[in-house]
Amino acid sequence: MEHHPSHQTTNELASVGGALTTKSISIVLPAYNEEMVIADTVAACLRAADRYCPNVSVIVVDDGSRDRTGAIIDQLAMNDPRVVPVHHPTNRGYGAAVLSGFAAARTELLFFMDGDGQFDIDDIAKLLRVEEAAAPGTVVLGYRERRRDTALRRLNAWGWKQVVSLMLGLRGIRDIDCAFKLFPTAMVQACDVTAQGAMVNTELLIKLRRLGFRWCRCRSAISRASTARRPERICA
Repeated sequence: MEHHPSHQTTNELASVGGALTTKSISIVLPAYNEEMVIADTVAACLRAADRYCPNVSVIVVDDGSRDRTGAIIDQLAMNDPRVVPVHHPTNRGYGAAVLSGFAAARTELLFFMDGDGQFDIDDIAKLLRVEEAAAPGTVVLGYRERRRDTALRRLNAWGWKQVVSLMLGLRGIRDIDCAFKLFPTAMVQACDVTAQGAMVNTELLIKLRRLGFRWCRCRSAISRASTARRPERICA
């Protein structure tokens, strides 16, 4: 399903208090069995877009959920044309959901985060400020300063980072799998990423590095382990 956000002029955006960019942007939310939180996550994205990036699409990818996630995002789309539902008939994995959202984007910029509400979407403002100040084609990567994961999960994440750095040559990335990233859309779609699972971030960043693109990093102050805790924050 294609969606083309309406284009607004710089003067029109100037009348919107706090708008940080005139570029169109797609916010991609992969979701699996998120009926309890997906409506709130989408609403938070739309509120943030009104403040910072009014020319927006919120692309929600239901990855074969067994609950009411699919029906909820369809209703959200009926109520607001900025919401774009994408459905997988069966569960295909996190990477596949992210890539379906990427493929549906028709905007200049592409941002993604998890659909379970673990991030504070207002921190997109920090990524947008970096993107506006950086050279064209710059990727802005969020990373978590403090993770609330268990010690074992943190150890696994550290080990994976070392493997990726040493074996695959992906250096200078503090938090590979942090799902809070901002890209030029055409750049991502040109990478032809194929990973269907958790390797999607790694494959994407490796291909971007090989193509010679640069990136900037924004720090996340808080990370949480589940949707029962407060959202994590991204700090510039």
